[in-house]
Amino acid sequence: MFAELAILIVSLIVLAKASDLVVENSLVLAQFFKVGEAAVGFLLVSVATSLPELSIAITSLFEKASGVSAGNVFGANVSDVTLVLGVAALVSTIRLSKHDAWKATNFLLLAALAPFLLVFFPGFVSTAMLLLIFAVYAFLSLKQKSEKLHEKTSSQKALLAFFFFAFGIALLIVSADYAVKSAVILASLVGLSATIIGATIVSIGTTLPELMVNLQAVRKKNYSLAIGNTVGSTVVNSTLILGIASISPSFAITPAFPMLAVLFLSISLLASWFLHSLEITKSKALVLIAAFAVFLALSLSFDVVF
Repeated sequence: MFAELAILIVSLIVLAKASDLVVENSLVLAQFFKVGEAAVGFLLVSVATSLPELSIAITSLFEKASGVSAGNVFGANVSDVTLVLGVAALVSTIRLSKHDAWKATNFLLLAALAPFLLVFFPGFVSTAMLLLIFAVYAFLSLKQKSEKLHEKTSSQKALLAFFFFAFGIALLIVSADYAVKSAVILASLVGLSATIIGATIVSIGTTLPELMVNLQAVRKKNYSLAIGNTVGSTVVNSTLILGIASISPSFAITPAFPMLAVLFLSISLLASWFLHSLEITKSKALVLIAAFAVFLALSLSFDVVF
């Protein structure tokens, strides 16, 4: 038990340091490409921090267990817009410009509605549509240029920043994996059921990169990056990752799928309301965290394992 506890503590420390690397170097890349912090968060950081979900989707294809990936998408998405956003807002009130709030609200609703393509039109067409939506989303994210970033960044500095960014992401993924595995073992040792472990530790574990990046971002007052990462991750999960998972011939819409889709849509409407107000205060953060607890309770009551 003590060895697993030590691994968990070290993993969390590495997560914190790695997230700092990701935030610092993503801002350098934003200056080089002349895009805003939100654009970097919406695409580059969000895709990078969604690598755990992506690896689960790819593995599920070969293991013919695409339902696991689909469940993880909803669990991770809800964790992103409630737990990740809520905990970050507890550290510091998140304030947004009208432009960033408008983009975040629309992208979040897109992420919430995209899975319903598979509910109403299961098959190859919906899979292709999800992947196409991601491609359009990526194009629109990068199209937004920043008028604030006038500082020039050399190619050498950008290349070095990309190296450290990639290194930080690799550390995030590896340390998150160790943190999840050690936490699962600790939970088993103290007698928690497999359902509780899956519904809490695993779904939260795959969003640890987003959580740690957001905590570092708000600590540095980079609120646009934090919101871009949070909302962007949900879009990546609902389009790219769910699209990959649905490629498998074994993919099927279980009774739990539409229920999870409806729960995620409901929570997204709540988060969108908060984003539209241009700030997420500590009281709103507590509401989001409470919404995450309600989501877990409802899911467990329907015997849903993420």
